[in-house]
Amino acid sequence: MIVLSGASAHALQTHWVDTEGGRMRLSIDPTPAADGLTHGALEIDLDADWKTYWIDPGSTGIPPLVDLTGSQGITLKSMRLPAPVRIDDGYSIWAGYKQSVAYALTFERDGAAMLRATVFVGICDKICVPFQAKFSLDLPAPGNVNQSAIAAKRVIERANASLPNQSREDFAITSATLSEDENSLVVSVRVPLDDRSTTRPELFAAAKGWFFGQPEEKSNGQGTGTIHIPVKMKPKSLTMVEAPIYFVLTYGGQAVEADLTVN
Repeated sequence: MIVLSGASAHALQTHWVDTEGGRMRLSIDPTPAADGLTHGALEIDLDADWKTYWIDPGSTGIPPLVDLTGSQGITLKSMRLPAPVRIDDGYSIWAGYKQSVAYALTFERDGAAMLRATVFVGICDKICVPFQAKFSLDLPAPGNVNQSAIAAKRVIERANASLPNQSREDFAITSATLSEDENSLVVSVRVPLDDRSTTRPELFAAAKGWFFGQPEEKSNGQGTGTIHIPVKMKPKSLTMVEAPIYFVLTYGGQAVEADLTVN
């Protein structure tokens, strides 16, 4: 495991932290958004042919982790990722990214804060390298922001623009049902009718305590259909079973997301 440190830098961006196959950087906008949250982005800049993982990386992958232990006056509310692609590395099939990617972060804070973040990801070429980096940024109180954060803002805007959209009438993840034998999730989807001959929908699922196999599409040819996801393991706790599963549906260069409770 490689552990490196990125100290504070101007424009509320850390320095890049490098390792074999790529590098990472953290950007923060010190001015809270209209929702009162502080927004940021974690950039993972990959070298050619290197890859990194989505939030559910499969049976052997490394999910991304941002730990704020040691920070003061700030907490991580959410980390959202762009829609992934399915990667076959010859050994396993998993969800991730073949190109550089930025994760959108949101934080809660009331005033000045000391952010101390430990980030842990996995990046892969022919081998996978655990990559851990420590980042440090001191954030002024919102009323005391007196430095430019234009560079950080642009990174954060791009990260948010890359996220999946909410379902719409013609492009949606509508329901998820556990099969009678409990061996698969049956997920109902809708996709636009245009261009069906050149692309197929891909569905990704993630939830704590669940382990899924590779989905299989069963379309009716009318823009609606089901995608069956093998269930390799499900939670033993009823509370966890009843918690929503996060789904991302990609199709024709677009992506939508939904949190659905299994029926």
